[in-house]
Amino acid sequence: MITSNATVTGIKQKTILRERIVTVRKPISGFAWLFLVFSTLLTFASFMIFDPQPSLLLAGSIAANVAIMFWALYRLYQMNLLLSPMSTAVIGPTMIVYYTIGNLGARIAGEGRFGSNLGSLEYFPLAAFLTTCGLLLFCFSVFFLFRNRLSYLRIRYQDMSWSPAQAVGAAMLAIGIVLYLSSKYSFVNGYFFGVETAVDRWLFASYLYFIVLAGLIGVSTMVKSKGSLVRLIGVLVLVALLILAVSIRSRTYLLGFISILGLAWVTLEPAKLKRILLTGAIIVLIAFPFGTIIKTVSNRGETVSISDNLQVLLNVDFSSLLDFNQVSAGVDVQYRGAGLEHPAALLMAYDRNASPMQGEALYAGVLSALPGFLRPSFTYSERQVIYLHFLRYGMRYGDSIGLPLSSGLADWGILLSPFVYLVIGALCVLLWKIGQLSPQLYLACVVIWMRVEPMDLFWEDGLLSLRAIAFVWLIITVFSFAFNPTMQTSKDDDQDNSEIALRMSSTN
Repeated sequence: MITSNATVTGIKQKTILRERIVTVRKPISGFAWLFLVFSTLLTFASFMIFDPQPSLLLAGSIAANVAIMFWALYRLYQMNLLLSPMSTAVIGPTMIVYYTIGNLGARIAGEGRFGSNLGSLEYFPLAAFLTTCGLLLFCFSVFFLFRNRLSYLRIRYQDMSWSPAQAVGAAMLAIGIVLYLSSKYSFVNGYFFGVETAVDRWLFASYLYFIVLAGLIGVSTMVKSKGSLVRLIGVLVLVALLILAVSIRSRTYLLGFISILGLAWVTLEPAKLKRILLTGAIIVLIAFPFGTIIKTVSNRGETVSISDNLQVLLNVDFSSLLDFNQVSAGVDVQYRGAGLEHPAALLMAYDRNASPMQGEALYAGVLSALPGFLRPSFTYSERQVIYLHFLRYGMRYGDSIGLPLSSGLADWGILLSPFVYLVIGALCVLLWKIGQLSPQLYLACVVIWMRVEPMDLFWEDGLLSLRAIAFVWLIITVFSFAFNPTMQTSKDDDQDNSEIALRMSSTN
């Protein structure tokens, strides 16, 4: 029997379509581009008008950061990569504030602001310019240097499905672990104290991952439901997880968790972007004030368990809600959004004749990322090592809000510091390719590198994520009854595949 070339070609095309899904660019609306331009100009104007010591370099660099980060998010949306390390490790929704408008509060508050390194404000313009260079290098590595590595997707979130029973089971597992730990150990300032047994230590190290996994399952169940009852189950699961996220005190985690849910929803229903953004904004406006109350009460030492935090939520009144948030807003505006604070303090130290650490910060990050039984005693974290090295040059607070630029600055000095973003881009792409090996690895990479809490120092956070991915993969494998998805072709694949086949036939 003779097989024609056309038949052989057709068989090859079908094989490729089964194994790979080529990313098809989605259109970006004119309104989105107008929003990018408007946000950029508004940011520039805000720094020039409200900054007591306006700087063209600072305002221009911050505005450029806005444009770069929104453009990068648009590109990732087009490439079906919103749920990926590239989306949130550096340029995600929780990171935009730290690179841009969040630094205006520190400039307005001046040298006497909360948690300030005296003299660091002078170096905000240079720090902002270096972050702009770094963001450009990150985009270059992701969208140009390694773009061929992102052209094919074998495993996608939109191809995964979970049953309603799995959604309920995953949520109950996440809630149960938190309540179990809270019943045995004091929960103060966001940490369980005195955790003893090996099993409890593992649960303490992973309970936040359980919440994120359950959230991804809940969004999928809600969106892909074929009936009102199943949709209601998905919604109730997400509401329960949001209440849990509020009760664990960390507002940064809360905002990151809401962002993950939003990105997952957009991935499944991109046509409903405006509705999703509106829903997310409403959730933040409701949840964040309650998170502020729990954080404030916890800081006062008035709560020692998750149940105590939930009781605070039940007893709060509208007047207390306003009072607590008004007091907290003063600190939040001048401190919590200023991502340039730590890099600026390092630049100030260099201006006072400090020398680069030449790999000591990287070494500390490597040691910190090792499992406990391999880690030497009296090991310092990357942040601690940097603080000790630059302390005598004016770094007053080693725990200042920071950005990955700090890792490059500490080890390599000023000129080479932005190149740390090339390393970050390469690691993101590598982890993404690892995640394409199996659905379990995909979920592990997404959960870890969605950056529920923002990345500030790269060596420690980046290397620790490698260990965390293996750990989450083990979690998904052990609790497969709740977390293992069923793979099925999503409803938009027929259109995507027809476009692929058309391109391939035109090429041949």
